[in-house]
Amino acid sequence: MSVHHRVGTFADGIGELAEQLCSALPNAIHVFPDAACHLSLLRATVIEEVAYGLEQQGIAPEQLAQRARRALELVDLADCAEKDPRTLSGGQTRRLALASVLAWHTGPLVLDRCFEGLDAHSRQALACLCRRWPEDVWIIELRGVPELGIEPHWIGGDHRALALPEEVEPSAPLRMVKSVEAHPAGKKRWWRKLAAEPVIGPIDIPVQPGAVTHLAGPNGAGKTSLLRALAGLDVPVHHVPAVLAFQRARDQVLHHTFGLMLASDDRARSLGLDPEQHPLDAHSADLRVAQVASVCGANREIVLLDEPDTGLDLPGRERVHRIIADALRNGAALVLTCHDEDFLAEVSTYAQVRQCVVRS
Repeated sequence: MSVHHRVGTFADGIGELAEQLCSALPNAIHVFPDAACHLSLLRATVIEEVAYGLEQQGIAPEQLAQRARRALELVDLADCAEKDPRTLSGGQTRRLALASVLAWHTGPLVLDRCFEGLDAHSRQALACLCRRWPEDVWIIELRGVPELGIEPHWIGGDHRALALPEEVEPSAPLRMVKSVEAHPAGKKRWWRKLAAEPVIGPIDIPVQPGAVTHLAGPNGAGKTSLLRALAGLDVPVHHVPAVLAFQRARDQVLHHTFGLMLASDDRARSLGLDPEQHPLDAHSADLRVAQVASVCGANREIVLLDEPDTGLDLPGRERVHRIIADALRNGAALVLTCHDEDFLAEVSTYAQVRQCVVRS
């Protein structure tokens, strides 16, 4: 069978392509970009979460366990089988959502931006799965996936070159936020109460006004947990003037229009947004642009961006780069997580980027 790779912008209709394909392809399943669409989070372990859909189909217990384990192996998540699903990283959660589908579906796949937010190893594993799948696989992405080894087909024609901001210089000396540590999310089950509480870190994170720190590490290393602790959202609280843009932009929507979200209709229009549109009715690029702009507009000394590249098509990417550059010019120190080497390379064309590695 064949692997088909389609790339484009929301203006070209990339957001509707997956549904159109599923309507035209018999027995095809749409794997959504939002992992929450496929997960119940009603089970205590990852393997039980994968088996949840099989249970609803009345699959025999011996087959159920075998198929759940096989699905986790396909997405390179077998080592997380006994973990609490709520403690997984964003990239691991995306793979878990795919595994929950593969456990019961054997027909054609329409993977809608499933490569977003994955580290290099996970992207290679998913590309290998796509090539070996016995049915057709349609891969819908906002950018090409080199790991597939095939040229993407741009639905709106060849994409233009990216327009990036002018260079920004650091505006103050480098300093260290020392001994940052975090505890992974998720409530401990009663049978794990006596187990030692896992701790990520401590780690010293360099920050510099007008410059960018890339918090690097594989999926599951604890980068998001460190950002949340640094922003004062999880224990232990680190008392620093920081604000965080969540990995899942939908979780940060508090207002019913873009104008209210950005506290200015004019600001919304300057970013290509309809000030009267509800943020949850917008496509992912507009929502991400509004989220990053709202967080950067909070005027905190340290701005934390958790995978700000996800959900962005080319025009959205340009807008987020402009927002980041403006924040740096205004003296903010940025700390971001990102697995997209191209996005990081783009940032480095206009800002100083230093790497801080989180060991898993």
